[in-house]
Amino acid sequence: MSKGSSLVLSIDCCLPAFLVLRSAQAHRRSSWHLRRPMTEVSACSRLPDELEYVKPTVRKRKVIEHVVIFQMKMGFTEEQEKDMLDHLYTLQYQLRGIISISLGSTNSRNADGSTHGLFMRFPSREALESYYESPSRWKVANEYIIPYYNGLICVDYEAEVEDDIEPIFRRGEAFEQGIESLTLLQVKADTDPIRIQESFDLVSALAEELGTLVVQHTSGTNISSLNKGYTHGMVMRFPSEDARDSFTQHSSYVEIMESKFMPITLKMSTVEYSVAPVGATAF
Repeated sequence: MSKGSSLVLSIDCCLPAFLVLRSAQAHRRSSWHLRRPMTEVSACSRLPDELEYVKPTVRKRKVIEHVVIFQMKMGFTEEQEKDMLDHLYTLQYQLRGIISISLGSTNSRNADGSTHGLFMRFPSREALESYYESPSRWKVANEYIIPYYNGLICVDYEAEVEDDIEPIFRRGEAFEQGIESLTLLQVKADTDPIRIQESFDLVSALAEELGTLVVQHTSGTNISSLNKGYTHGMVMRFPSEDARDSFTQHSSYVEIMESKFMPITLKMSTVEYSVAPVGATAF
């Protein structure tokens, strides 16, 4: 594996359960349409005291996030890495249901042996299940991943995103490049679900408040059987490394992690990789 290599693509997935993808271009050519129910969230606008408050409606749509962290063997060559990433990426053109996808290699091998990350978004659990059952996914896994890996961790969770083309499909200039951050957490079994949700809500609120530093943030409770004990997932797309550093080093974020997450978390694993426009690389 090349030092600091980061295949810049858009894809998400999990080993024996991770390989199917669909790009923005493929979406245009597809006859598939989103038919998921939408929810509405009201937010109060800040207006002068003499004016009435208005409540603009922010429409939300449910999606399924598919997060995979790979632990490839030592000696995994550049050619083998390129084959793996290329074949994972092109699955989006072979299989239906992938809303968005990104993947890449970490800048260095993590302490737990994690080397690569994969993110995929689906419109529903049914679409995710179809992906899991796909012969094309298994073919890529058996030929380009399983022979060269020590293991993987997969977390799937339901999330909500703004009901608009760009945030749903992660399209547009804001999503063309940046840093993808995939975080898996194992929360203590006796933790009150309300307390867990409040902790994630604080991160979400901070991401909205510091909007220029975060392109998109989602989190949720795991529904995958390949989770290896991890109970929750969180995905954040940053526009740049500087933005990532500014957000993760922000006093409010540090306080949230130390006072809210650390007391309820048994383990946490984060993989980050660079994302670049299709046709480019981020080595």
